[in-house]
Parts: sequence; C-alpha cells; structure tokens
Amino acid sequence: MKFVSKTIVAAACALALTTSAADPKDGPFAKWLEKAKGVFKDSPNELDRRLIEMNLPKATVKPLRKRRILCFYRCGGFIHRSIPFGNHAMKSIASQTGAFELDLADDYAVFTADNLAKYDAIVFNNTTGLNPSEEQRKAILDFIKGGKGVAGFHAASDNFKNWEAGAAMIGGIFNGHPWGGGGTWAFKVEGPDHPLNAAFKGKGFWHRDEIYWYRPQSFQGRDNLRVLVSLDMALPENQAPLKNKKEARPKEVDVPVSWCRTLGKGRLFYTNLGHNQTTFQNRTILQHMLDGIQYTLGDLKADAVPTKKLAKAPPVVGAPKSKPMDAANPASRAVVLKLYPNALKNRKKWKLTASHKSDTANLATDGNIKTRFTTGQSMKPGMWLQIELPKPTNISGIVLDTRRSRGDYARVYEIHCSDDGESWGKPVAIGQGKTFDAIKFKPREARHIRISQQGEFRFYWSIHELDILGAK
Repeated sequence: MKFVSKTIVAAACALALTTSAADPKDGPFAKWLEKAKGVFKDSPNELDRRLIEMNLPKATVKPLRKRRILCFYRCGGFIHRSIPFGNHAMKSIASQTGAFELDLADDYAVFTADNLAKYDAIVFNNTTGLNPSEEQRKAILDFIKGGKGVAGFHAASDNFKNWEAGAAMIGGIFNGHPWGGGGTWAFKVEGPDHPLNAAFKGKGFWHRDEIYWYRPQSFQGRDNLRVLVSLDMALPENQAPLKNKKEARPKEVDVPVSWCRTLGKGRLFYTNLGHNQTTFQNRTILQHMLDGIQYTLGDLKADAVPTKKLAKAPPVVGAPKSKPMDAANPASRAVVLKLYPNALKNRKKWKLTASHKSDTANLATDGNIKTRFTTGQSMKPGMWLQIELPKPTNISGIVLDTRRSRGDYARVYEIHCSDDGESWGKPVAIGQGKTFDAIKFKPREARHIRISQQGEFRFYWSIHELDILGAK
C-alpha cells in the first residue's frame, strides 16, 4: 500500500483508506484507519451508489475559473456511516457537474499553508473530534480569512472543542441531538428567494435526518450567521423530543440547521443535514449543498448579512402541516424498478419452490417489500430457492433485496441456470451476499434459475423481493 498524505476515492469504490508517512503504524492515524474500516466496510453498495448518481444536482453557475476542493473526513470521535456516502456524492458531483475538482483526505498533514494554497475550499464531511496543531489551525484560519471557502456537513460542528476560533468559524459546537436520525422532521426555509435556498423552490419541507442543537457558549447565533433553514417548531412532531428536556416553551426554541457567513475575506456554508446515508441520495439536499459550496468558492453570489442585522427580516416559509407518506422511504420498490428497467415483468407467472419453507417462496415476488421468503432456520450450506419461468428467456442477472431483514442475506451464494430444471452445470455466478445485491452474469437463455445459499450463519436466510434481469 502506497504511503501518502491524503486519500483519493476511486469512482468505482466509495472509500479507499491509505496509511500516512506522518503517523507511525501504531499511532493515531493507524487507529483511525482501523476504526473507519470497521464502520465503513464496503459501503456504499451498488444500489446506494446508483441512488446517489441518479440524484446528482446541477451546478447553478459556471465556475469563474477552474476550482479545486479538499474534502476532509477524518474522525477523532464518533464515526458516521454516512461519510463514504458523502464522499461518493462529492466525487460524483465533481465529475458530473464541472463545478470543481476534488481531493479526499483524512490526514492532518494536508493542513499546511503550502498545501492549502492549491485549493479554493475545504469541505469537512462529518468530521468529529478534530484537534489540529497550532500550525494547522493557523493554516486553516488564514485560508478562509484570506478569501477562500469552508463548508461543513452535519458533524462538522462536532469539532474544535479546544479551539475557540475554529468552533466560531463553523458556527458552534454540537450539544446533543433531540431530533434523532430515525425521525422525519419539519423544516422551514428562511428567505425562500435566497440563492442558497433555491433548491427548496419556495417551500418548507420534511426530511429524515438527525438534527443538532448547540452549546450556548459556542453558538454564534443570528447576530453572526445568516440562517437559511431551521426546524419548524410550530409543528408538534418537532416539539415532541423536547418533552424530556424540560423546555417550557418548545414552540419558541430556535434550532438553525443551515447557515452561511463571511469570515475575513472568505466564506462559510454549513448544514446540519447529512447524518443519514439517504440524505446523500436526495437531489434537493444535494442541490442545497452544492449551492452552498459554490458560494464558498466565490462563484455563486449570495448575501451573508447576519439574520439579525438585516434591515428587513426575510420571509419564512414553514413546512406542510402533514408529513408526506414516503418521506422515510426514498429507496422504494418503484425506485428499484427504475434502476433496473430490464427486470422481467411477468413475475406473477413464475413458479417458486425452496428447500426450506417452500410455502413462503412466492413472497419473494409478491411486490410487497414487507413480506419475505425465509428458511425459518439458521443458514447452512445447500439451502436453495428455485424459479421456473413460463418459457425459456434470455437473462443477465438477479436482484436480491433483503433490506427489511438486514442480516438475512446469503453469506455465500451460487446462481445456476438450467433448461430442464434437472441439469444445472457450473454456476453462472458465485459471491458473497449483501443486503441489496444486483448479481450480473453473462447473458444466457434459461427457464429454470436456482439461487443456492452456501454459507453458515445463525440468522435465517431471507429474500424480501427478487427480480430477474432480462438480457436487454
């Protein structure tokens, strides 16, 4: 493995971790690499990457000149699983929009005046517990005050606890998240005509994510920040998490979510959105992020006068009163079919059998993501699910969706095809299973397909939805 000071993520892989010559093998950097590998694993998977790529935003303005961004994602505290999703989104935006070029880094060694001179902005992607040296702190502050940009996603505000100027640069320090990542919350847009709010098209919205509030002594407030988005505390769903916080007037609690500001000659954009992986698959939020980044680069002009210093308060648009039904399920069955338009459309005519609990086999193709085929017992080699098509068909792959039972995917799978259901020959595909798996193989004609589970694990083997891909 090559020793470098920064990590570049390849297009086909969301995250590749490297070691650093600046840190000993048993030092803090090596420990970070080990922890990150355990958290990130191989995410985002194929489905997640495609969901990011199909929801990329467009650059609102053409760059005034060639731009280059440093996206930093190291953590000294909690490590968010959404980091590789944010990294993949940033790489995809860079390659598809032309708004900037991008380097990804996780080594403090990048924070020198000489190295930062190559960049137009720094993005802190869900970093936590950052504690740069005095020289590195100076390089970062000189960078933004000298006319460059800084942007932060979500946990970028959970850093610099021993560096007051760094915390002030971002806008504040994390002080808990009453609004958890499993909830769908209401947001109001402050200044719907502001360039950095254009993504919301003049409307408040609901979104599933984790939302912070901030240490009062660190938060820069509306006297210093131009607040763009905040929680809509008029709605009971947003008030409910504060019942245990002894807040006498929850409607009056101010919870800014996105903001911008100037610092010296430079510019900052921060959004608390980005805890959940699915946030980086949401075109509206990605557009908000890209507009914020283009503002920090100096390409998208926007007013950053602090909210309380405006001559006239901007209009505020609240969220719809009722939560949309699909707000928590962006990766629906319809989205899967859109991603794989060559999926066979005759599933009702298929005959399914299985080695275990064959009476549940048809639940893998009933169109209901909540039901499932399941073996009803722990995985062991030799379990199988078999599909008989109405007639011989040219096929090129199988899509297995086990997201509703995340641990129940086949630990090792084999795919066999047959013309008569008796002679199977060699497998057309062998691999390690995933929660969502699109298994591709060389196109061939078959009427019978057998999926074999060859691993051993304590969980059941389950499939919530199964699709067979046609050759075209």
